[in-house]
Amino acid sequence: MSSAAFRLLLFEDNRTDRNLIREWLSDSSVRFDMTCVERLHEGLALLAEAADAFDLLVVDLTLPDSSGLATFEKVHQAAPQLPIVVLSSMADEELAVKAVQLGAEDYLMKGQAYSDWLERSLRYAIERRRMRDAIMAAEAELRTRQEASRVARHIQQQLFPRQAPAFPGFEIAGASFPADETGGDYFDYLPMGDGSYGLVIGDVGGHGIGPALLMAGLHSYLRALLVTHPHLSDTLFATNNLLTEDTQQERLVTLFFVELHPFTRQLRYAAAGQLGLLLRASGEVVELRDDNLPFGVALDCGYSVSDFLQLASGDWLLLYTDGLTERQTLANAAYGEQRLLDFVAEHRRLSAEEMVDAVFGDAMQFSTRKQYDDITLLFTKVL
Repeated sequence: MSSAAFRLLLFEDNRTDRNLIREWLSDSSVRFDMTCVERLHEGLALLAEAADAFDLLVVDLTLPDSSGLATFEKVHQAAPQLPIVVLSSMADEELAVKAVQLGAEDYLMKGQAYSDWLERSLRYAIERRRMRDAIMAAEAELRTRQEASRVARHIQQQLFPRQAPAFPGFEIAGASFPADETGGDYFDYLPMGDGSYGLVIGDVGGHGIGPALLMAGLHSYLRALLVTHPHLSDTLFATNNLLTEDTQQERLVTLFFVELHPFTRQLRYAAAGQLGLLLRASGEVVELRDDNLPFGVALDCGYSVSDFLQLASGDWLLLYTDGLTERQTLANAAYGEQRLLDFVAEHRRLSAEEMVDAVFGDAMQFSTRKQYDDITLLFTKVL
């Protein structure tokens, strides 16, 4: 992250809230230069004069001269190129989803906007907008230079996390190996509000530019909705509805979401058309699966979450897309889950990062066939 300050324009008429936000951001790990306006028309005048003077907008939906989504829409119309985080005291989850659909990067209720959440939301908003801008710029380059695959791959790689979270007693590593220049696989590490962390892996049907762009949408929706939806099942419900509307039920997205509680060494999970494996130190194998539908099948699908599972030293959590287990030899023999389990059991002394590389190498050695499907691996080792 650059040492230069992010230039923030805050629309907020409440002096106490303005001072709290200023104080919280002054303690953040990055610098914010904040300009405040109390009325909508004052902020619109600043944007009309020099919208490029700001990097980010934070907008209270209830101002003396405007209220509700109309406030957001007017600001977004005045500066469509700038990321917007909506800040409001209106505890309305439907409004949160609507704001995201209309173009907001995040929605925070004032009761949630404490220091860590606020900083994370603002940084994510800037990062997401930069990624979307990169996608738009790349699309223009594709049309002029006919380098669609190369540019899209670069964009997609920017969306994958650069570093795994670090917790005492755990090693976490992930990587995606696309079959084409671009793929539809997805993985991410998502901080959650109660000290837990989301480990998520997904697979958009097909590979190429279309699935890669849908993957980028999934990436943004999950990060935004986790802030506004306190329960994982609600987050997945809303994400499915957004993706189903985006895809017109023409593409399916499978997902596996692990909610890891590192300090209690527990996890629970939600599976949407995808499974995971828990290889115990004893050699016992626990299949992590559910009957939830993949995303994109239908609107208003419920998504159940498992009970908590206790982890112990020596356990391995193995998340992967089907490009691994369905990889075939020339004789049509599949790599399969059992080979994966046997390989991990035999090499369990490896670090999580080493295991990711070793399993992918074993899959490539297993078959001389060209890789026809994306392979994404997300492994967690309990120390």
